[in-house]
Amino acid sequence: MKKSNEQPTQHIVSGIIYDEFNSPLAKVMVKLFDKDLRTEKLLTETSTDAKGFYKISFNPRQAANPEYKTADLFIKVFDTKGVLLGQSGIYFNVGKETVINYKIGKTAYAGLSEFDALLQLIKPIVESNKVALGDLQESDKFQDISFLVGETGEEAEKIGFLNQAFQLSNPSKITPDIFYALFRSGFPTELNTLLLTKSESIKKAIQTAIDENIISAKWLKSLDAIVNRLNNLARANALKFC
Repeated sequence: MKKSNEQPTQHIVSGIIYDEFNSPLAKVMVKLFDKDLRTEKLLTETSTDAKGFYKISFNPRQAANPEYKTADLFIKVFDTKGVLLGQSGIYFNVGKETVINYKIGKTAYAGLSEFDALLQLIKPIVESNKVALGDLQESDKFQDISFLVGETGEEAEKIGFLNQAFQLSNPSKITPDIFYALFRSGFPTELNTLLLTKSESIKKAIQTAIDENIISAKWLKSLDAIVNRLNNLARANALKFC
């Protein structure tokens, strides 16, 4: 009886790697391993793209073990210097296509923040119409926000907050995410009035917005610098009226 020359179908593992702040990690190394009871075997490796996505194919014969049904897989993630960032759990008896997403720190992926999700939805629409965020109008001449509500199904208030956040971002040199978080917490949308708010209240509101995934947790590490910037703006604003 002749041996078959048929090549086994390549199996595929893909996913997205996130950092501890739920942001995709670009250009990190993902290594795919087959796990047995007391041993592990490196199958192949690749790097994530700019959006944190990776895709690996491997020959199932590489992971063949007569004791088990199919491969038991896990991934390890390394930075550009080869330092181990984390390791996924084991995916037992995988099929031809397997998705292994992984977040550094092993906490659950919270998904896009409200701000980032809204921006992802609104930005392509306004840019395709050559209108900048921060320049949206709701007037007799232009009903930009009403149009975006109808187009996306999002709330007018949230779209208005997004627009106002971008409007204040340029002159203040503060990321629009922070203003959006404060507006969602009920703070004034007019800059001079907002700057009268105590810094302790602002800091607490931003921390709450991060906890509730209204804005990304990545801003937590620069929170003190942001509050200091707002304090400096408040002082400069007060001097104008002295």
